[in-house]
Amino acid sequence: RCEACGKAYAQPAGLRHHQPEQPLGCPHCGAAFLWSCRLARHLRACRPPVKPYKCPEC
Repeated sequence: RCEACGKAYAQPAGLRHHQPEQPLGCPHCGAAFLWSCRLARHLRACRPPVKPYKCPEC
């Protein structure tokens, strides 16, 4: 049972989905996800571009 709203769930997983203890956050844009697989998929699209070479003039 959710302590905030009183909604009851048959399985503990339902409550975890309803009220996650620690949502997983993207370090680049702040988007939050309940599952690490969804965060990983998001990170593949959201990561900043990698620039292996530096400009010699900058």
